[in-house]
Amino acid sequence: MPEGLPEYGLIMVPGAGGELTYRGLRLDPFQVEAIEAVREGKSAIVSAPTGTGKTLIADYLIDQCASAGQGVIYTAPIKALSNQKYLEFKGRFGADRVGIITGDVVINRDAPIRVMTTEIFRNMLHTEPDELQPVVYVIFDEIHYLSDQERGTVWEEAIIFKPPWMRLLGLSATVPNIHDLSEWIEEIHGEEVRVIISKERAVPLTHHFYEHHLGRCTRKELIARHRELVEAGIRPKSTTHIEAVDHLRREGALPCLYLVFSRRQCETKAGELAERFNFLNQAEKDVVEDFVITRTKHLDLKGIAGFHRLVSLLLQGIGVHHAGMLPVAKEIVEELFARRLIHVLYATETWAVGLNMPLRTVVFDSCRKYDGETFRFLKHTEYFQMAGRAGRRGIDREGFVYTLADLTHTDPSEIPEWSEDKIEPIESQFALGYNTILQLVQRYDDQEILKIFSQSFGTFVVNKKRQKMRKELGRLSGRVKTYEEFVCQALDLPSCPATRQTLDQEARTLEQRLRRAKRRRYRGMASRFQRRLDTLKRELERHIPVACPEERCRNCRLVAGKYREAMGRIELLEAGLAQPKPEELLKREFKHRKGVLGKLSYLKGSSLLDRGEIARGVHIQELLVTELLLDGTIHESDPDQVNAIIACVDFEPRRDDFVRAPQPIEIGQIKKKAMALSRIEKKHLGRSTIVFNPLVSPIIYAWSKGAPFKELIEMSSLSEGDIVSVCRRTIDLLRQIKNACPGDWQLASKINLCIAKLDRDVVSLNL
Repeated sequence: MPEGLPEYGLIMVPGAGGELTYRGLRLDPFQVEAIEAVREGKSAIVSAPTGTGKTLIADYLIDQCASAGQGVIYTAPIKALSNQKYLEFKGRFGADRVGIITGDVVINRDAPIRVMTTEIFRNMLHTEPDELQPVVYVIFDEIHYLSDQERGTVWEEAIIFKPPWMRLLGLSATVPNIHDLSEWIEEIHGEEVRVIISKERAVPLTHHFYEHHLGRCTRKELIARHRELVEAGIRPKSTTHIEAVDHLRREGALPCLYLVFSRRQCETKAGELAERFNFLNQAEKDVVEDFVITRTKHLDLKGIAGFHRLVSLLLQGIGVHHAGMLPVAKEIVEELFARRLIHVLYATETWAVGLNMPLRTVVFDSCRKYDGETFRFLKHTEYFQMAGRAGRRGIDREGFVYTLADLTHTDPSEIPEWSEDKIEPIESQFALGYNTILQLVQRYDDQEILKIFSQSFGTFVVNKKRQKMRKELGRLSGRVKTYEEFVCQALDLPSCPATRQTLDQEARTLEQRLRRAKRRRYRGMASRFQRRLDTLKRELERHIPVACPEERCRNCRLVAGKYREAMGRIELLEAGLAQPKPEELLKREFKHRKGVLGKLSYLKGSSLLDRGEIARGVHIQELLVTELLLDGTIHESDPDQVNAIIACVDFEPRRDDFVRAPQPIEIGQIKKKAMALSRIEKKHLGRSTIVFNPLVSPIIYAWSKGAPFKELIEMSSLSEGDIVSVCRRTIDLLRQIKNACPGDWQLASKINLCIAKLDRDVVSLNL
């Protein structure tokens, strides 16, 4: 055991072969290895299956930093996880030593232990790097989010701009190219990055399907049963979630997380189950009821039907969890599930991101999901991210994963065979936004910026791949030279004896088919055969046969296949090497976006103008927000109008969303401004990024004026959680506006009032 390792809560287990415990939990070898790395002050990336205890390593590192009086930052991909970790750390270290910054929530921002979203950390690296001086470690929980199509660029920027004195601890689910990630960080920062990989689960998983006719079954049995039904012409019966849950109940496999990729279906299925089952006794119901009353006594929840439906479900041991719920409702569900008072939880996939809750079984209602464009099968990464929640360490010997198979609309032979060996690699999503460009221009000259583009993870991976391609190209080119000694230039041409023989045979076959088609008067077929025959004859007449010695022909036949294969591969490699490099695409995008910023007077050459300085402090729709600031819209509107306007910025409604209320503000000029910006973008970029949708303005205006929350629900189709989400996002953007204009005290006063009007009752976060 390394010297000093017993500090910060590590204890040697007597007579256990040198095993260690931390906070009463026996550590696995990968956890010990990772703890040793951070004790030595090294950066490290830990790759292990979901649910194997990676967060325990982060907990130890925070303990170590806290005990040594050093600063540490914990970043998470979603605000719910940030809030959860803040409450956990606050309970352990005290409120004065822990802070949280998530845009819409700022508490104790100078604390030595700070929890924040990765976006906030990235923003601080650009705008407030001095505030990070005391921080010796940054923890990236779920670092594989670097692959996220919409938000992955934030992780990449945060890693690229990490200051040299700060070390990194990355926690990742299993990904095949974790070494690429570590090598990239080593290359751009010149520091050692330890890679710790574990493929073992503390609680092994067993994977099953569940189908009406077969019950629990394998994929092979499912395919065979489907074939039997099809051949017999029997229409299969639907398989329902109630059957599956009843099977788990009888097998003693509860509690279960039942994953449904639809908010509405979560609610519907939970209601259907409640008609059949009640999982709680009276004493447990009393505990649930008392907890809900205590947790919500400070809130006005009268008339909010969705919340009261949830409470009735909870009293039967059934839960629902999705983004369309009130935050307080989700928190209640999480707490009751952790206390084992929910036996079946219907949830969307967001539950699987970071929330560490005890459960025995995970059930997939479907193996397909809608990704915003089309329905597709789950990726291997998605499947194991969610399936990995099954199995409670120290409680279960194994975790169970079921996929519901409804043969009425599913061909089981098309269902993928999910395997951890097929998990998709991390891919770079680095992209340039206006804010990033303004930050770069402020801090670096053009040459330094171009160098930064070459430091992206995508560039690293492509360069590594190109290096392999060049080596392969060199090997193949040498091999082709050897083959060329045995093949002539006429290979595959009609002048080659072998090729000519093949074409002659094809011509004879066509003549026979043509005669048969004419006899049977198949005019369409006859004309098609005639055209091909005429083409062949012209080719044969145009090429004079080459007189090749028999021995040369024999040698040619021996290597011709290998020669063609090598030449085909060379062609593919050369085409791949001719593709533009990622940094070249970034340079092009940089040039086009600088053109937009120059046209709008945010930049002059490579210098920021006043408009650019303001936009540098805004991270959501920075162009539109800056224009609304400078044209007087925000200054001249009252607080309720400001809230209604800002809520519409970057708002994209869900399909079929509607609001039954008149527009409370004049938006004509704002829409004209947005359209003018869009035209400029389309001219320079070929597309527009401006988003302004006024649908929610009546709701937010009413809330800002003091309307009860139930009134907002009655006037729109938006879910309770979506309304709260709009309010929280508006608060976030309002804070950005205030910070972007530090000398405007009148504006700051108005913005503070705007936030106070929104941040109340069910919208307010109680941390």
